[in-house]
Amino acid sequence: MEAVKENKKSLKETILDLFKFEDYWAILLATIILIFCTIIYMGSDSQSVLGKTEVYNSVMKAEGERAPFKTVQWHEAQFDKNSLAIKTSTTEKVKNILGKPKKWVTNPIESIYLSESAAKAKGAPFTQQYEDLKKETTLLKNQALAATALAEEKVFADTNLNTTANELIDKWLISRDKENKMKAKAIVKPYNLIPNLVILLAFIGIYFSLGMRKMGRDREGFLQGFPAVFALATSAYLLGEQETLKAWGLGYVFWGLVLGLIVSNTVGTTEKAFSSSSNRVFYKNRIDFIGINSFSK
Repeated sequence: MEAVKENKKSLKETILDLFKFEDYWAILLATIILIFCTIIYMGSDSQSVLGKTEVYNSVMKAEGERAPFKTVQWHEAQFDKNSLAIKTSTTEKVKNILGKPKKWVTNPIESIYLSESAAKAKGAPFTQQYEDLKKETTLLKNQALAATALAEEKVFADTNLNTTANELIDKWLISRDKENKMKAKAIVKPYNLIPNLVILLAFIGIYFSLGMRKMGRDREGFLQGFPAVFALATSAYLLGEQETLKAWGLGYVFWGLVLGLIVSNTVGTTEKAFSSSSNRVFYKNRIDFIGINSFSK
C-alpha cells in the first residue's frame, strides 16, 4: 500500500512538473482560448444556421431531381449555403479584433488603416467595370432561366435544349465570378485595425504572462519584451499581405522565418526582453526554433 501511495504521489508530482515548462502552458492557455471560441459560436444563432442549411439542402435536392443538370436555383442555393456564418455581437467583436492586415501594393500603412476618402478613391477606377459586369450577369441569368424553362417544357427530353441551358448556366457562373471579383475592387470599405492591434497586444501579453508567473519566471521582463515579439509578428503579416510578394507565395509564415533569422543573427532582442535568465532562455529558444525550421523546410 505504501508503495502504491508513493507511486501515486510520484505521478502527481510528474504531472505538476509538466507545468514548469512554457510549451505545456502554451498548450493549456491556447486550449482555453479554443474552448471559449467554441462556446461563443455555439449560441442560439447556430441553430438558425443549421435550419437554413437544411432549407438550402432541400432546394438543391429538389432541383437535382427536377433537371438532369445543375440549374440556376441549385447553384444559388449552394452559394447561399456556403455563405452562411454564425454572427452575433460577441463573435463579430472577436472577429474584428482578430482581423488580419489587408492587402497593399505600395503603401504598407494601407494594410492596417484606410480612410473613407482613400477607400472611395481606391475603388473608383473599377466602379464602371463592376456595373457593366452586374448587367451582364443579370442578363445571362435571365437567359439561363428562360432556357431551363424551355427545356422543362419538353420534360428535359430534348438534348439540344438541355445543352443550351447548361451552357448558358456556365456562362452565368463565369460572369458571376468575374462580377464578385470586380466588386471586391470597386466597393472598398474604410478600416482602422490599429485599436484592434493594441487590444490584441495587451490581451495576449497579459494572458500568456500568467503562464510565466505560474512557472516562477520573470513576468515583468516578459511583458517588457513581448511588444517587440508582437511587432515582429505584425511585420511578418504586413509583408505577407503585399500584393506582389503574396502572388509569389511569400506569405506571413515565410516572413516570420526570415525576420526571426535576422533578429537572432544580428541585433538579437532588447535587453528588457532578456532582463532575466529565464526570459533569455525563453526568447532564445523561440528565435533559434524559427531559424532552424527555416533551413529544415
